[in-house]
Amino acid sequence: MLASAAVKGADMKLTWKGSALVLALALAQGSAPAAGAGSKAPSSPGAAMTASPHAPDAPRDAPAARSAGPGFSCTGNLSPVEELICGSVELSDLDRAMTEAYSASVEGLVGQQRSRAVDAQRRWLALRNSCRDEACLVTAYQSRMASLGTGSPRETIRPSFSCKSGLGVAEAAVCADGKLAELDLRLSAAYSVLAGSLDDGSRQRLAVTQRRWITRRDGCGADVACLTAAYSERLAAIRGWSEAAQE
Repeated sequence: MLASAAVKGADMKLTWKGSALVLALALAQGSAPAAGAGSKAPSSPGAAMTASPHAPDAPRDAPAARSAGPGFSCTGNLSPVEELICGSVELSDLDRAMTEAYSASVEGLVGQQRSRAVDAQRRWLALRNSCRDEACLVTAYQSRMASLGTGSPRETIRPSFSCKSGLGVAEAAVCADGKLAELDLRLSAAYSVLAGSLDDGSRQRLAVTQRRWITRRDGCGADVACLTAAYSERLAAIRGWSEAAQE
């Protein structure tokens, strides 16, 4: 009986690892798999965010726009990701703002346009539900807000690092350019998901290559073209790591 439980646990671990690698690969390619397609979003209240009797793709149990809390109910059987969101003022603010932005973006859409918008939200939920900590969730929400054409509640579009002070020339350039900020968010999300799926040795080697890449990026200074190329090359490298890990 104990042996069966161990096998079951190992199978679950391998399934999650495979899903994470598929998701990291998709993020590096500039997309995320739909829930159930290689990276199934957990069956939870948040994963049903696009289900409602009145609006099939509206957030579930969305509170009034100005009420405290995220864009879903923090009562009932919550997933680990939803518990993190409900326990954080910043994440709750980001979720509520994203919910409002998403609802506004689908208002008036019909047919194929509405279907595409719903599919995009489901793909994003698969990404969000793969996070294991608050930093990953903040990045995921910022990336989604950027894709919806709006910024976070406090700023417009932020990269994965703080733009407040002590920035290098390259970092300042990323903070000042929306497209570079989006590339940084995408890279950060893909790197985090990939790193979480690797063993300790592979994760350390990945970290070494990331430090080398940061040095290369910083060498671009404020050259936007150079920075864009650096981010594109790193995303391609992450894609290569993800493909190799799946073999």
